[in-house]
Amino acid sequence: MPAPTATPAPKKPSDAASALAARMRAFDPKLTDAELATIADGIDGNLQLGRAVNPKGTAIPNSVEPATSFKVIVS
Repeated sequence: MPAPTATPAPKKPSDAASALAARMRAFDPKLTDAELATIADGIDGNLQLGRAVNPKGTAIPNSVEPATSFKVIVS
């Protein structure tokens, strides 16, 4: 019979992400603590994604961007 595995505890957002999320109350004072926790989780998630995409943390200069062209068709 396999041994039961422990369910990992929910990860607490970083202090920096929590502080940044708390500043969102300046824009919407009605935000609940649960909503701020969700925002902080999203901030940490985006940072983790950034580390996965750019593991060396190499800065990318502004000149390295895709060329965007627009075309206006007037009929």
